[in-house]
Amino acid sequence: MSAQPTNSRLFVIQAPTGRFIFAGSVPTTLAFDACDEDRDRAVLAGPRLARLIAEREGREFKTISFASKQEALDEAERQGYRVTV
Repeated sequence: MSAQPTNSRLFVIQAPTGRFIFAGSVPTTLAFDACDEDRDRAVLAGPRLARLIAEREGREFKTISFASKQEALDEAERQGYRVTV
């Protein structure tokens, strides 16, 4: 899931924790810090199950968040995604 569809919408929002996350059509590389297999599993079965399986198999699975909106925007740009502002 590396390419963003041309009609998708990607937004940055502030989570209740105060950190910034992506919403909308979020590529897995901007949503989860995990190996490709675990990211694919999160898309198919949900992040909770993907995290449980990864941990059981000795891997780390984390949801990505950013300290600032600009940091999130910079990461999206670095990966080649366009964010709707």
